[in-house]
Amino acid sequence: MLALSNALLRTRVDEIMDRPDLAHDEHQRALAGLQRINRLSRVAGSLLPHVLALARELNKREVQLLDVACGGGDVPIALARLAREHGVEIRLILADRSPTALGLARASADACGITSQTIEVDLTADSLPQADIVTNSLFLHHLDPPQVVAALAQFKAAARSLLLVNDLQRTRLHVAAATLSCYALTRSKVVRHDGPTSVRAAFTIAELLDLAGQAGLVGAEVRPVWPYRMLLNWQRDAT
Repeated sequence: MLALSNALLRTRVDEIMDRPDLAHDEHQRALAGLQRINRLSRVAGSLLPHVLALARELNKREVQLLDVACGGGDVPIALARLAREHGVEIRLILADRSPTALGLARASADACGITSQTIEVDLTADSLPQADIVTNSLFLHHLDPPQVVAALAQFKAAARSLLLVNDLQRTRLHVAAATLSCYALTRSKVVRHDGPTSVRAAFTIAELLDLAGQAGLVGAEVRPVWPYRMLLNWQRDAT
C-alpha cells in the first residue's frame, strides 16, 4: 500500500527559471536559492567518491570535468574544492545556455581559485567538448523522455571516462519535502514555485535506468541519494 500511495504520475510544465524573459535580478536570486539547497543537499559530496576513484584508477592528480547546464556553477565548484582537499585538481568546463548563469559561475570559480572555462551551449543545436568526466545536475527533469535519451547520448559521447548525473526522484513524499525545504531555505518566488514543480516532472529510478539503456549507457547504475535525489553513474569501458 505504501508503494501505491507514494506513486505519482509525471507532470512536466515549463518552469519560471527557464523563461528567457526572466528578470536578471530574479534569476540571480533564484540561482542563489538553488545554491543554498544544493549545498545543504550535499550534492557535491555524493559525486566526490566517484571522481576520486577515477583519479586513482587513471593515476592522475589532475582531471578535466565538464558540467553541463551548470547554472551558477555551485555544484562543480564545490566538487573541485573537495577534490583539492584530497590531492586531486579538477579543471572545470562550465557549460550553460544562460549568459547570466555563466557570469555567476565564472565569478564564483575565480573567487575560489578554481581553474575554469565557461562556454555557452544549447544542447539542441551544439555539440559538447570532451572531458575526462561529465557531470549534470537538476536538468533531466526539464525534458521529455526522447530529449532525455538524446541528452544522455550527448553526455556519453563527451565523457572520456565517467558520467555522473544527479537529479530529483519523483514521489509524493519528495514533492512535500521539496515544497517545505524551498519555503524554508529561500525567499525566491522562482525557487518556491520551481522546486515542487521540478519533482513532479522528475523521473523514477526505474524510468531513468530505462532511458539510460536507450541512450546506450550499458552498465549504468542509478541509486537513491539523500535527500530526495538519485545519482546515475556510468563508466566507459577502458578496453
